[in-house]
Amino acid sequence: ARCYQSEACALRHACVEGGSSETFLGSNRDERASKAVDAWAFVEKLDDAAKDYYRRWSTLIDVEAASAPPDGARAVVTKRPEERRGDACAVLQKVGETLRDDGVVVECSGASPFSVGDCVLLSAEGDLPTILARGGVVEVQADKLSIILRGSSAKPLPATLRIDGDGGATSSRSQKAALTELLTSDNDVRDLIISYREPVFDAQLGQKWLPPAFDDQ
Repeated sequence: ARCYQSEACALRHACVEGGSSETFLGSNRDERASKAVDAWAFVEKLDDAAKDYYRRWSTLIDVEAASAPPDGARAVVTKRPEERRGDACAVLQKVGETLRDDGVVVECSGASPFSVGDCVLLSAEGDLPTILARGGVVEVQADKLSIILRGSSAKPLPATLRIDGDGGATSSRSQKAALTELLTSDNDVRDLIISYREPVFDAQLGQKWLPPAFDDQ
C-alpha cells in the first residue's frame, strides 16, 4: 500500500532518531515500496544544518501544540455563521448516528463547505453556541455530511447542529507538513532559509521575463 507519510517518517527518523537507510528501509531495500526509497534518498542529501533546522522547528511546533487549550477549554464559538466571512461554517440537520468500530459517525443533511479529512467542531446553535464535540469529516455528498467524533460528546447532540472548521486541530499538522515539504522537495527556498545563501539575479531569466513585463505597462 502507498504511504503518504513516507517523507515525514524518513525525515524524523534521520534527524531526530539518528536512523540510517538500514534502519529505515531494512535489509531488503529492493523489496521496499518505491515511495519509501525515494523519501530516504532525499533525506540522505540533507546536511547537518538542515537536520538541525528540522529538529529545532519540529520541537517548537510540538511545544506550541502542547500549550494549546485542551478539548473543552474553548467552550464557545463566538461568531454567528453570517459573521464568519469565508470561514468554514454550516448549520445542518442531524439525520442519524452510527456506531462503528472506530467511533460514532454523525450523519447530517444540508450543503456545507467541508471536504473529507477536515477537522470540525459540533455545536448547539444559539446566541452563544456551545461546543459539544470535535470530529473529522469522513464522507461528503451534495446534501450530506458524515462526521466521526473524536471522543464522546459533552451531551446528546441536538437535531440542529452548527459545524465549524476546527483550525486549532489542523494548524500544527499544517506546520509539520510545510516543514517536511521544505526539506524533502526540490526547491530553491531551502538554501536561502537554512544556509543563508544570498539570492542571485538570473540574467537569463531576467531577459526572458522583464521585457514582457515592461511592455505591458
